[in-house]
Amino acid sequence: MKTTRGRQEIQQAVTEIKSTEDFVLLLNRVKQDALGEKSHPFRLNQITYYCNPKRENVERYRHFTIPKKGGGERQISAPVAGLKSILFSLNTVLQAVYDPSKYAMGFAAGRSVVDNAKIHTGQRYVYNIDLKDFFPSIDKSRVWKRLMLPPMNLSSDLAHLVA
Repeated sequence: MKTTRGRQEIQQAVTEIKSTEDFVLLLNRVKQDALGEKSHPFRLNQITYYCNPKRENVERYRHFTIPKKGGGERQISAPVAGLKSILFSLNTVLQAVYDPSKYAMGFAAGRSVVDNAKIHTGQRYVYNIDLKDFFPSIDKSRVWKRLMLPPMNLSSDLAHLVA
């Protein structure tokens, strides 16, 4: 599903999702396309295991720091292997369905900091900032609502699961 045809297949599959089972089947198709025959399919209970916020004893992320270029340390929260696999497949689906603005460079497929820098070549000033705690500032309700809108158009229950 990495080809243009694959992207269209994913887009079509998203429009046909009627249940959480349909969603899991799509994630499994994406996973098998990426990993081939050695991929083990997800089960719905694996996904709900990580997404249930009431399960406080679930280790979803490992936390560590890396040095910043300008000094100090950056806190990293990396998903554990099981969650990482789910997020990889989910990311593939989201990238197939959603086209970011042409001005978005960060976390947009095929775009890089170099592309961003090229836009600013020859400018007298460039203001560069690092937004502190950006990702933790995005709460679940914002993600949930966005998933129910085009282009995803997920049901409330499925958007809740994904968010």
